[in-house]
Amino acid sequence: MCIAVLGNICLKRPMPFALCTMLIVAGCTGTKFIPEGKYLYTGAEIKFKANGSLPDKSRLTAELEENIRLKPNGKLLGSRPGVWFYFITGEPKKKKGLRGFIKYRLGKAPVYLEADVPERTARALRSVLRNNGYLEGEVDFAVQRGEKTASVTYTARVTTPPYRLRNVTYEALDTVYGNLASGLRRRSLLRQGRQYRLSRLEEELTRIAQAVRDSGYYYFDPQYLIFQADTTAGERQVDLRLVFEGKVPPQIRTTYRLDTVEIVNNYAPTRDSSLRQYDTTRIGDYTYYHRRDDFRPGVILNAVNLRKDSLYRRTDHELTLSRLSNLGAFKFVTVRFTPETDNRLKARIFLTPQLKKSLRLEAQLTSKSNNFVGPALTGTFINRNFLRGAELFQWQLHTSYEIQANARQAGPVFAFEAGTEASLTLPRLVTPVRIRYGSLRYMPQTTMRLSLLLQNRVNFFQINSFNASYGYLWRETQQKNHAFYPIDLIYFQRRRLSPEFLARLAVDPFLERSTQNQAILGSRYAYTYNSQTGEQQRNRRRNNLYFNGNIDLSGNLAFLFQRLVGSQGG
Repeated sequence: MCIAVLGNICLKRPMPFALCTMLIVAGCTGTKFIPEGKYLYTGAEIKFKANGSLPDKSRLTAELEENIRLKPNGKLLGSRPGVWFYFITGEPKKKKGLRGFIKYRLGKAPVYLEADVPERTARALRSVLRNNGYLEGEVDFAVQRGEKTASVTYTARVTTPPYRLRNVTYEALDTVYGNLASGLRRRSLLRQGRQYRLSRLEEELTRIAQAVRDSGYYYFDPQYLIFQADTTAGERQVDLRLVFEGKVPPQIRTTYRLDTVEIVNNYAPTRDSSLRQYDTTRIGDYTYYHRRDDFRPGVILNAVNLRKDSLYRRTDHELTLSRLSNLGAFKFVTVRFTPETDNRLKARIFLTPQLKKSLRLEAQLTSKSNNFVGPALTGTFINRNFLRGAELFQWQLHTSYEIQANARQAGPVFAFEAGTEASLTLPRLVTPVRIRYGSLRYMPQTTMRLSLLLQNRVNFFQINSFNASYGYLWRETQQKNHAFYPIDLIYFQRRRLSPEFLARLAVDPFLERSTQNQAILGSRYAYTYNSQTGEQQRNRRRNNLYFNGNIDLSGNLAFLFQRLVGSQGG
């Protein structure tokens, strides 16, 4: 066994531990266990042969590498210890136990290069080239075999420059959706001179589908559309025609309006779908069904963007789902549309509430860097519909007891901590003046928080602190978040100072200032930007940006008030 042999070498010839470890790991390779006729796959390489420079070589290389599905076993210091562990354990009778742990946890099954894999991969890579405008692209492969290993080199042969768009015509839109065609063409993603890319055509179809559905065409589906490409224009140019594919149903040519909008609260998917057991309330143009009077209907209606007699819009449909989900009070939100007569749709919104009240208890054992060790207990009570308006109320109690043993001290130091925190979050802005919130997709929040904390370092000091805050949380887009707390009050009081601690304060001015009794009134604002949030899988970025900025005015407001009062008194 390689570990034993190399371990003996390390013992007979004393050497640094790191070097010995490297020798042991590097010596453990599983290639000698590879069966006859099998080859351990060690990876692939991509090369290009082009008649000119590739302007998008790095992006194209990354996309080609993503389409090589077969991945080799991981390497460590030039070896593959996972494969070695997999083979040396044989076939354990069960996955538990030491042998099972080594084989299935430390070990990794070997990845073999099968005969048909390079050809299938080459076809996939060829599609990648053609989908990126290299319509004449070809991919060859060569397999390099060793005694027990094999790797593959894929050579992409491309003719540059790539094909570019010349003319784009929207025949299907002109014949059926004439009133929309001009606007869609104006905002087209397929501009003359842009490189032909299949992904861009798919994005354009998605954009067209959203615009058409937002114009009342409920049954429209982009699967009925197809781009026909014509490369006979010469000079490596492509003409595109958007046409219907095959026979299409007449419904996709018809606009629909909403006839009635019904809201079904307290809906249980597992129960009978009949609405006879529900109470019915008529509120304006809406019909509200409910089993219990636990929600104020106006709170729910405020989150609904679907209106009676309005043209069906996919955006209103999605906004309704998003806003109702953002209330945080519902486990499931579903909207179903049923066709009625005269090109009308009945919209029915089904709401399944979350468990209204819950209690969570957590126990833990903490160990801190300052050698304090001890148990902690936290209990949290949650009410997700506190005032019948989807308000979130949380009340938390926590306590901990710690002990610090230090050889330099005469005896152990004990610390005790107890605190409580209550918070209330409302799914709306509660302000002295009316504020128009610009985003229709996300619900703004008003949050209020109160907390008390008692910290007692036995035989040293006791600190009492109080915090009260009032603020607003809102999301501008999927990437941009704001938090503004116009009121943030902190009160800090020290008590029961021991003579030993007082003596320490006398020689440490910084500690004296940091533990003085004080009340701080201020405001704070935080802005967060995260480019990864909400990114579509097809639009993954290679480089992302995360930014968090904070402005804290704590203490400055009280100081400014004192200065103003003082100047007026003078």
